Amino acid sequence: MSEWEVVFVFCVLFLGGFVKGSIGFGTPLVAAPLLALLLVPQNVATLLAFSLLLSNIADAYRLRSEWRAIREISLYLPFALAFVPVGVWFLGFGDPDFIRLMMGVMAYTYLLVESRLGSFKELGSGLQKIVAAGMGALLGFVYGTTTISGVISTIYFSMLRLPKNPFIFLMNIFNAAGMSIMVLSLSHQGIYTKPRFIEGLLAIIPIGIGYLVGIRVRERIDQALFFRIIRVALFFIATSLVIKFILAKM
Repeated sequence: MSEWEVVFVFCVLFLGGFVKGSIGFGTPLVAAPLLALLLVPQNVATLLAFSLLLSNIADAYRLRSEWRAIREISLYLPFALAFVPVGVWFLGFGDPDFIRLMMGVMAYTYLLVESRLGSFKELGSGLQKIVAAGMGALLGFVYGTTTISGVISTIYFSMLRLPKNPFIFLMNIFNAAGMSIMVLSLSHQGIYTKPRFIEGLLAIIPIGIGYLVGIRVRERIDQALFFRIIRVALFFIATSLVIKFILAKM
């Protein structure tokens, strides 16, 4: 890469870390589409993986007092983790842009009908299990293919009507577990060459700096403002996913 491309990548990684620190997730949603302007999807995944793993573990540890919330995803989480390797396998030959388009459409649909949706807990226990397993499997597949989990998890956790801190804690519990599986899957498939391994370690620096700055912002955001920001973020994320699909097909 040229010097300007290196500066661009550094700034993108810093921005991704800042968003992560501010709202608890979003690094790949912000960074992956921009990095894809220069890098192929596999390189984007290996560049972000170590930083995502560490930042998710850090966030989960910061909010470890919310551990009781794990029971809210007792079915969702194992189905999600089971399907991460399927997504990584699909990454080798499938079309991740189409999956990004579907996520964008899903996010738009959710924002349109959100006010009309009841709480997930108002559903019967059988239907709750079906929805939890289905969305978990979808999340795992999408995460393994694109490293993006925020759209589906935001929708699911919003349906659970979770407060701010349990919301962020559970998001990071899945992301940490999912990224661990993804790193192992990438390594098993031989995608982690020595240069990619070194690049992934170096990416920790700008993402870590952005994350620490973002944490200071998050601490000043109350719960009502937090969820307004989440909705705005979801809209812009959906828009970026759709635009990326259109540009990729032009």
